[in-house]
Amino acid sequence: MASEGAWKCLLKVNTTAMADYTVEPENVGCCYSVINRVNDPTGQKYNGDSDNHYSVTECSDFKTGLVLNSEEQFILVRCFQANESETNKDIYTNTHAVVPMKAAVELKLNKTSSESISMEEKRLSVLLLGFDSASRLNILRTMPKTVKYLPRSGWLEMSGYNKVGDNTLPNLAAVLTGLTMDQLKNQCWTSHNSSFHNCPFIWKKFSELGYVIAYAEDAPRGSTFNYHKTGFVIPPTDYYVRPFLLASEEKLPVKKRYYISVCLGTTPTSEHTFRCTLDFVTVFNNTPSFIMSWINNLNHSTNAIPEKKRTRELSRSSTSWKR
Repeated sequence: MASEGAWKCLLKVNTTAMADYTVEPENVGCCYSVINRVNDPTGQKYNGDSDNHYSVTECSDFKTGLVLNSEEQFILVRCFQANESETNKDIYTNTHAVVPMKAAVELKLNKTSSESISMEEKRLSVLLLGFDSASRLNILRTMPKTVKYLPRSGWLEMSGYNKVGDNTLPNLAAVLTGLTMDQLKNQCWTSHNSSFHNCPFIWKKFSELGYVIAYAEDAPRGSTFNYHKTGFVIPPTDYYVRPFLLASEEKLPVKKRYYISVCLGTTPTSEHTFRCTLDFVTVFNNTPSFIMSWINNLNHSTNAIPEKKRTRELSRSSTSWKR
């Protein structure tokens, strides 16, 4: 996948890489399907399984490349080799995510740009990056190289923060809504069968101010608002990565560790999330934006993941995030 200009997303066949598959480019055909979130029809009674619904379109052939439209954010690509028996042999299957300029986002930005905002009022963008089950002390013990790397790259350490409850939800609820679990249940999440849609997430405030907002969390089956819960009736943010990861878990080979999908095809699940985050902050580099990116599978259930992997992913991402 590649971006051309600000808002064009291109799907291209890397003919150079075909040598790794021991095939000739002229004998290879490719097609792509679009992965879409499926929302319940307006007025229909809320279905507690709504956050798990997605669709995959029929596979459309393409040759060397094509320009994706503004609503084609998540795609499934298949490439195959034709042989003399006229049967196709699959040689490549993978999912890809891009950050297109959606029509609704463009309308929001046009409205914001029409309002007079002086240079003194120029607003900062916000990136919340979280690692599940990683306390500050565990970070010091298990990620010493990363701890040394971050200050040298301009990151600031904020000490003195503690969790307010067990498990992820009570702590993220406090960060994102300012509510305790009791307050959350009284105000907007009355039972495990109800949606979080009406809760006062901070990204709603940013959206009202014209910010482009996004939420990305790996491990969709065990994610913060979906594990033994019903999630959201409709996508909570302008860009919502959950349908992409759900489809990837179904369409690609999955490697699991402690019941969490750590690899989707040949790509670590966390890397999918990092890529989506990097693409978002790159595309909206000069636009007020808010993204919540939460990583589960690096630390959840074990602290035995190699430091090398975490250092590589953070160091590769640091330059783009600081923009």
